[in-house]
Amino acid sequence: MSDRHIFPSKDVDFNSYVQTAIAYLIEWQAHLRVKNDDLDEALGLVIKWNTNWKVYDDANLSNKLSQKEKVDLRSKIEVCLRRIYLDLPVSVLTTEHKITLNIKWHSNDSSSLISLVDFSPRMIGKENEHLYQTLRLQNPKTPDSMEMPHGHWIYLEILFGKRG
Repeated sequence: MSDRHIFPSKDVDFNSYVQTAIAYLIEWQAHLRVKNDDLDEALGLVIKWNTNWKVYDDANLSNKLSQKEKVDLRSKIEVCLRRIYLDLPVSVLTTEHKITLNIKWHSNDSSSLISLVDFSPRMIGKENEHLYQTLRLQNPKTPDSMEMPHGHWIYLEILFGKRG
């Protein structure tokens, strides 16, 4: 499962995650102080998801309508679960809760805040061959270490375009 995102990207993994998460939220509703309306909404969406998943997952029954419904339901479920997770009181969240629900952060959790930095990573070209280049990215504050500041990550994008 991804370190940055709550929800798995693959549909099969997402299906497993949703089944686990909804069962866990039902079991721990009182302890986690999940509102009845929020849980009812999530449960209704998951029931629709399960019905559609049976059709979508069957190669003989799957069609464009079931594929569109899967995308729509997935989006609604993610929004609903994010809203539930943001309402969870930090004081009741345990490590088990965070691991089961794949919550790596919480909006009210001051320990999850990342530090602001006033520098960017240094990029060093290691090898340069035909159609192949190796780059090394390093923290200029700690050049002998491979570690980055806590909570930070690097997004590297490669763009190709026509030459003028």
